[in-house]
Amino acid sequence: MRLTSDFDAPFNFMVGAYYQKTSIHMHQDVKLNDRNYNPAADRYVSFETFARQKGHTISAFAQAMYDISDTLELAGGARWTKERKRFRKNNAYGISVFNTLAATYPGSDEVGVLKGRFSDDNISPEATLTWRPDANHTVFAAYKTGYKSGGFGLTNPLQTSTQISAVDFESEKARGFELGAKGLFIDNRLRLSFAAFAYKFSDLQVNTYDPSLVAYTINNAGKVRQRGAELEWNFKGNDILSFHGAIAYVRNRFKDFTGQCYGYTFPTGSVRATAVPPPNCSFVNTNNLTLQQVFGGRAPARSPDWSGNAGFVFDIPVGGLKLGITGDAFYSDGYYAAETMAASTYQKDFWKFNASVRIAEADDHWTLSLIGRNLSNKYYLLYAADRTGGTGVPGAIGEQRGVVSRGGRPVQLKVVPP
Repeated sequence: MRLTSDFDAPFNFMVGAYYQKTSIHMHQDVKLNDRNYNPAADRYVSFETFARQKGHTISAFAQAMYDISDTLELAGGARWTKERKRFRKNNAYGISVFNTLAATYPGSDEVGVLKGRFSDDNISPEATLTWRPDANHTVFAAYKTGYKSGGFGLTNPLQTSTQISAVDFESEKARGFELGAKGLFIDNRLRLSFAAFAYKFSDLQVNTYDPSLVAYTINNAGKVRQRGAELEWNFKGNDILSFHGAIAYVRNRFKDFTGQCYGYTFPTGSVRATAVPPPNCSFVNTNNLTLQQVFGGRAPARSPDWSGNAGFVFDIPVGGLKLGITGDAFYSDGYYAAETMAASTYQKDFWKFNASVRIAEADDHWTLSLIGRNLSNKYYLLYAADRTGGTGVPGAIGEQRGVVSRGGRPVQLKVVPP
């Protein structure tokens, strides 16, 4: 529900409320190895699991807008959010450590069932000062805050030793400032939009693959500081040719976060007193060979500092039809594709190019297009993680498995009929 005023006066307001009820169900049959075949049950799966998370969200928000003058407006408000979630998970079947039918979990009143509850309240304020010197130009300065609820990871395999602390995660919060401007220039042929920003994320939710658990786990990563700026433009050269583009510099850096090291197995006979950890990793304590990694000052995975794009649109009349040609170039700075930042998952900076040709009626009643993507045939890492089952070569950094972008210069013929 939302109520917005429209008074012929300097002061206006908006108030509202939001309610949401969710129920997420998950059922998995997972086979980890062919050797896990159970003749008595005639099953190959390692475990069959059921998980459920139910949630209730209620939120109320209010904003006040005040016209300081004909060109200057001050707006401010806040959103209050209350989250409640309940989680349960059980294995209907399992072998070895996944045979949890008789397991007793702390805090649970059902044998073989892992249970948890999550609750949180949040107030997120914001304020914006906007200056509109005329109808074609806007300048603003804003203070913003944000909130993302915590909860439970449903996909983590349930074992006899699993604790609720291994699957739950806390809420993520953000706060910061933005300064920006947008407007039309050169007889409205040039549209520009610019923003600079500085944010701090607390308890950032990070999804990391743990090969020993064969699971993606959601953890909270201390703090991330974000500083950056974005510029976007669109220039209409004439009635048949226009150009567009954008460039962004976003510097994300971890702060106060110690997390998982990449896969590494020490050679047989290694002892803590003489063992040497792999690059960028350290030992958790002085007693064993368990590794950790300090991420402070480093960028999160898949977070390039620089990125951008540029392109053109060319439309020209041809008899009673029109011919269109487009071209676009995309750039990404280098980044690590894996959260653990294993050296082999570093993706160097790259370019890729798209283009298309189309013919259509003047009013676009029908269109025939030939669309080419990634014409530079660039393969790049989208995601990477440690190999399931651990490292294959003791004394060497573990093998990585990656998801690679589609290459091969795919071309598509698209018809939009009348």
